[in-house]
Amino acid sequence: QPKIAEWVENVKLFARAARRYPQTAFAGLTKSLQMEWTYLQRVLPDISAFFGPIEDAITTNFLPALLAGGMDEADEAFRKLSCFPVRYAGLGIPNPVSEADRQYETSLEMTEPVHRTLRSGADLDAIGYGKISVRLLQAKKKSHDATLEASLKPIVEAATQAAGRRMTRSRSCGAWLTTMPDTINSTDLTKEEFRDSLRIRYGLRPLNIPSTCDGCHQNFSVGHALQCKTGGLIGQRHNDVAAEWHDMCANALTKGAVTDEPLIPSNNLDRNPQVNAQTQDQPRELRGDIGVYGFWRRGTTAIFDVRVTDTDAATNRGRDPDKVLRRQEDEKKTKYLALCREAQLSFTPLVYSVDGMEGAEATAARKHLASKLAYVWNCKYSQMCGFVKARLSFALVRATSRCLRGTRDKNIRPHS
Repeated sequence: QPKIAEWVENVKLFARAARRYPQTAFAGLTKSLQMEWTYLQRVLPDISAFFGPIEDAITTNFLPALLAGGMDEADEAFRKLSCFPVRYAGLGIPNPVSEADRQYETSLEMTEPVHRTLRSGADLDAIGYGKISVRLLQAKKKSHDATLEASLKPIVEAATQAAGRRMTRSRSCGAWLTTMPDTINSTDLTKEEFRDSLRIRYGLRPLNIPSTCDGCHQNFSVGHALQCKTGGLIGQRHNDVAAEWHDMCANALTKGAVTDEPLIPSNNLDRNPQVNAQTQDQPRELRGDIGVYGFWRRGTTAIFDVRVTDTDAATNRGRDPDKVLRRQEDEKKTKYLALCREAQLSFTPLVYSVDGMEGAEATAARKHLASKLAYVWNCKYSQMCGFVKARLSFALVRATSRCLRGTRDKNIRPHS
């Protein structure tokens, strides 16, 4: 009980910190403090009732401070969703009352071979125990994932169409929530950037945004902010993501291997009827966003072209978000692929949603980039996959916040 009281005070301390530093407070609670009581739950049976005060502190203090909103926004429905892991559209802050028994049962099964060996006095087979524990942990994880999937499904089905789409999409858009804030790796966010994306993730209006757009004087909303081309913020969003890709490619290869806005030659356009038929409506001079020499294979330049799209725009609302991204990849290929092949170049469209979903081509390129970074930096491939995904996710979060809070200058032409 004294330990529980200490943790309650710590949750309240994080809540006070969350008002000015929400990302840091969130990371502190989920990556550190939460692990302390999880350990206690693993080693002691029948203690779930003791964790009620911690759950109360999370619900009434921490979550409202994280959202910077009133108590009505940290209601039962939101708390229920926040208990899910980030990969299930949640926040990864499970209810400690309901988790205690599950944690203990898992720990008991995992340590049964060691427990049995100690009681019998036999020699411990450490290697054998390691193999058994891995199999048990994998089975438990698979069972828990199935339970989470079954629990989330009725929530999505009972929600409105827009909320259901948002929750489904959020399952693949949470890298910025699971990554530790770090200024060196550029994974730190301002309180506005973090809170804007958090509130959009759960369908809440961001705080302190205007009621009227300063560029076109229409009613201002999240949807309008992410689509309004007046003032060039949409173009800046595109450029920010392209710059992030440029920087990581330069680290994976060399700075000299990466160029901005590479020209795609069209010298053979008139001599090749097939290419001419596919590109007859295109301008005579095309440029990609980034060119990377030796990306896919040695001796060949890869052309990348970035597109960031709002999958909730009026023209996309009736389509599955994955199909929206696939269609836009096909549009990019129709425009660039034939000319690139004619010029002995490779072409890859990098298509993302505003909240971090990525198209199939972008996923393949990200994994290949991660393998190159893993080789250059002598790191694990899985670690680099997470690093690249997080960097791109943070670039999109910052760009989204800029669309909400940036000034729209009418004299700036929209990005084409």
